[in-house]
Amino acid sequence: MENIFDDINDFDEESKRILRGSRIIQFAELEKGIYGKGKDSFEGIRINKTFDEISNEYVLSTPFGKNSAFYKPTTEDYDALYENIPDFVLEALTDEVLWKDFVSLSEKSIDTSGTNENISITNLLKGVKNGVWWGNQINNNPDIVRKVLNKLKAQYVEDFIIALTKVGINAWKDSDYQNAISYSLKMKDTLKNGVVENRIVYWSGFLEKEKKFEVGFTIHYYENGNWAPSEESSSETLGINDAFTPLRIPDDKGDYFIPTITANYFTEKQMDEDRWTILENITAGLLPEFGTVSFKSFSSLASKLRYSKYLRVLGKNPAFQKILVELSNTRYMAKYLSLEEEAILRFYTTNPGYKKFNQALRGEIAMTEEFKTQKELMNKALDKLPKYQSESLLYRIENLTPKQIDEYYTIGKTIENKHFTSSTYDMDAIGVAMRNRAYTVLIRIKGKNGRVIEDLSTLKSEKEVLFKSNTKFEVKDIRESTSPEDFISKIKTIELIEK
Repeated sequence: MENIFDDINDFDEESKRILRGSRIIQFAELEKGIYGKGKDSFEGIRINKTFDEISNEYVLSTPFGKNSAFYKPTTEDYDALYENIPDFVLEALTDEVLWKDFVSLSEKSIDTSGTNENISITNLLKGVKNGVWWGNQINNNPDIVRKVLNKLKAQYVEDFIIALTKVGINAWKDSDYQNAISYSLKMKDTLKNGVVENRIVYWSGFLEKEKKFEVGFTIHYYENGNWAPSEESSSETLGINDAFTPLRIPDDKGDYFIPTITANYFTEKQMDEDRWTILENITAGLLPEFGTVSFKSFSSLASKLRYSKYLRVLGKNPAFQKILVELSNTRYMAKYLSLEEEAILRFYTTNPGYKKFNQALRGEIAMTEEFKTQKELMNKALDKLPKYQSESLLYRIENLTPKQIDEYYTIGKTIENKHFTSSTYDMDAIGVAMRNRAYTVLIRIKGKNGRVIEDLSTLKSEKEVLFKSNTKFEVKDIRESTSPEDFISKIKTIELIEK
């Protein structure tokens, strides 16, 4: 084998100096056994070290050190990698890799000489894709986050909590926001008596069991417009500054409520002014994130919730919550109805708001507090809508057995429908219903107090006219007929006149 230095004159002076100072191991010499006398030089360490570790030890013994292309970064180098990591690289890293590196960084000491783990940790969190998965990891390993919180310098706590909270926001569902709103306002009314100020946090993003860091909705109660800061030294609560004044909700007593975001960073020390400023900045940094999801309608929604006895019950239903939030942005009948009144009628036009509810009104299943509240609010809303003005008949279909028909409908009898009676003024709409649902009875109604709810319905094509619960009708006529759909199927046609 030719000596590697035969062509050394081809290198510049600096490279010559490095090469002359290095001892190059040649395979021919290894075969002769002059390094270890015929034994494997790495025999004693192979079982304890990886190839990368062995390679790095050798590379670090050369003048190139970590600058060598053969050097493999270790956990000791993650801080440098994440401190200036390009966005496209961060995007390519999986959540599993990011979590592994996050754990490694939590074990390192803060070293600002050349690298800065404060920045590295925040940058790492910006790459998280799956907030639910990360939330589980953090809640199952709270010590990891605690280590990071304890070692971060004060000026970096702000960025860390904002970044961590943005991860948590990815795991929130619409129902989390709406449950938080409902719960906070309910607790405000429950606990405010005799208390100057209440802070209620409904939902915690991380470390809920450990109570070390949490983010959620809160309602700050101000008595006569004055707020007294908490004297609790065990927690630092953020969420109040002038930026939130547009969200104030005054009441007739001069008190007011501010819906906002709160993040609690629990410590063992008394809060100083610098820390308070940092934590206020965290809230300001989080507000736009929450605003994109919920705050567009939060103020109007919260003001309605505060006054409404109905929504304290109905607000627990996720399907109703969804409609309530949608309507807070887009109203259909605001000219006649309040937000909750419009929401309950629209909710009724969905399967979750109709089927079991009417079964309960007919006595087929148990009557719950929610059903009682829905009935009261729906009747209140219908009273505010214009009556259907037409001499034309209304139509509905029912699927009853012959026995049920004979028991309920008798010519000349006055019946009282305990349920809400849906009907349509449109023949095409009743035709669609006949094609899509089983029926044995076609009802023709001459009404005077039905209300058109077509504009707010989730099924506008039904052209629905709705009668209040307990509406009374006289049975004018019952006759055998055939279905207008096929003119073969036998059905009963019944004529009703509203009393």
